[in-house]
Amino acid sequence: MAARQGIDLTAEALIALRGASASPLGAPNPGRSGARSGRRRGPGFDIHDLRPFVSGDDPRHIDPGASARSGRLQLRTFLEEVDHSALLIADFRASMLWGSRARLRSVAAAEALAVVGWQVVGAGGAVGLMILRDGGPEFHPPRARDAAMLRVAAALDAAHRAALNDAPPQEPLTLDRAMHGAARLIRPGTTVILATGLDDPGRGLEPALGRLARRADLMLLAVTDPLQADPPALDLPFADPGGRVLWGRLPAARPGGADLFDRIGAQVVDVRTDQPFHLPKGGTMRAPEPAR
Repeated sequence: MAARQGIDLTAEALIALRGASASPLGAPNPGRSGARSGRRRGPGFDIHDLRPFVSGDDPRHIDPGASARSGRLQLRTFLEEVDHSALLIADFRASMLWGSRARLRSVAAAEALAVVGWQVVGAGGAVGLMILRDGGPEFHPPRARDAAMLRVAAALDAAHRAALNDAPPQEPLTLDRAMHGAARLIRPGTTVILATGLDDPGRGLEPALGRLARRADLMLLAVTDPLQADPPALDLPFADPGGRVLWGRLPAARPGGADLFDRIGAQVVDVRTDQPFHLPKGGTMRAPEPAR
């Protein structure tokens, strides 16, 4: 069956988004995939600079060659190598499987994550994936290089096709439960990028995000449809994946959860279903700060 534009998500389309990403994170460390130079000085692998030795410095870092050339003891300083892993979280719950123009919100979410993911691996980082469905989350651990994004694209393709055929959920997965799960899975310093419309946040979203923020650098890709900017104040008919006609009201754009991300210092980037996604100029993907 041919893919339905804007409704079906294909691995090929996600792979084609590789050219839409930039790499403002800087050059990867060639010594180890998934690693890059951090900002803290320490005994890492990349020489930062040479300077004269002063009392209190560690004599193990004296550079004999530079000292002989200058006639004065010279000390090597380094940039510590920091693992850079990103976890992409795609919201494929039933509340995301609609759209009034161009694409479903779930498709817009996956395409935005693909742009970010290609940027991360292009800068030498590792990319993992969590897919949220009402039956429970699906997790793929971080991997490096382009092969990681090929796996991500294939997993998003398969999960989205399955989500479109899911029966209506009896108990929707709430975001607070999903974020508690993400906090248990990631390593400290991971960058977490969540693409969602913030539907069904759950009562415990704030403490769940707070716990996650203590371990990760957070970014919210806030997915909205044009109809959410000014939703009609009446019930509208819609079809569920099983073909039944149901009635309901559209959620308003950017519910309070987006403000919560702002309050905890997370980045919030708007994603629209009717517009191609581009990260803001200047590069929004930041390397995690090493612990001091």
